[in-house]
Amino acid sequence: MPSRVITQVTLENFHELVPEYIFNQKLMIQNYEDTKELYLSMLKDGYLFTFDRDILIACLTDLTYMYAPGDDVNKDAVIELLVLDGELEDDDDDDDDEDDEVVPETSVNRTINFPPGVDSSLEPSSDPDCPDGM
Repeated sequence: MPSRVITQVTLENFHELVPEYIFNQKLMIQNYEDTKELYLSMLKDGYLFTFDRDILIACLTDLTYMYAPGDDVNKDAVIELLVLDGELEDDDDDDDDEDDEVVPETSVNRTINFPPGVDSSLEPSSDPDCPDGM
């Protein structure tokens, strides 16, 4: 069985290898589904992506927008990746202000019920320490 050549795709060569592959295979990228198919096709053909998956997803999302910038879904996907976590929390707080209801705290019964015959006073015991030291 002949050995298979694996082409390493890194952050440094992503911008060269992926568009070259798209061009050579005559692929059309219109949405993120097309980009996922591109990724799977590249894997099948021996391209190995050797960088963080989160960065890969961001690169593939950007690539989708580059090939189909007229689609608002592609634009929104890129913008969503640019939103900081703090901005999402602030936006959620602003949107839900009128929906927030104050829920009264329920009273919790904190009474300890001791079995009959057990001293229920909270005073320290005058009994000597445990002989085992525990």
